[in-house]
Amino acid sequence: MPSEPYLKEVQQLEADKLLELHKAGRMDATVQLARTLWWDGDAETPIALLRAPAERGIPVAQYLLGLYLRFKERDLEGSAHWLKAAATAGHPIAQETLASYYEKGHFGFPVDDAQAYGLYRQAAEQGLKHSQLNVAMMLCGGKGVARDRDEGVKWLGKANQGQRPRISHKEAGCN
Repeated sequence: MPSEPYLKEVQQLEADKLLELHKAGRMDATVQLARTLWWDGDAETPIALLRAPAERGIPVAQYLLGLYLRFKERDLEGSAHWLKAAATAGHPIAQETLASYYEKGHFGFPVDDAQAYGLYRQAAEQGLKHSQLNVAMMLCGGKGVARDRDEGVKWLGKANQGQRPRISHKEAGCN
């Protein structure tokens, strides 16, 4: 997972220090502790730990809780609730994740290209390269949005900045 600004101060801490800060009420430490435990194979504790920060409106906690509920408990309704909350709060990876669910009709989401485009666009505006590419392709193909090749090419340029290999106009459907 990319760096999370909310977790900047605690991302490199060991589990024992995270636990200490969690017990002292630090929500950033609670979220990072949940991530660390999940990575270490504990699929139960992270869900319990993330509920309080998610309910307090911390987008990264909402996003992670949404993912963990889907993977561990197969709770698609709970997963959708928290992913939507995180996306609404502006979490770009949650926006991109939900966009892909709407685009492909995964995990109980209806296929909705317009909804997918809107979410990809929000994530693209925050700099997510994959979303920028999806915006370009949707604009060039008129999928979920009015076809606009010129705007699609602009987004393709943003997606290609600093990337190797670059995606061609043809590959993106922007001929």
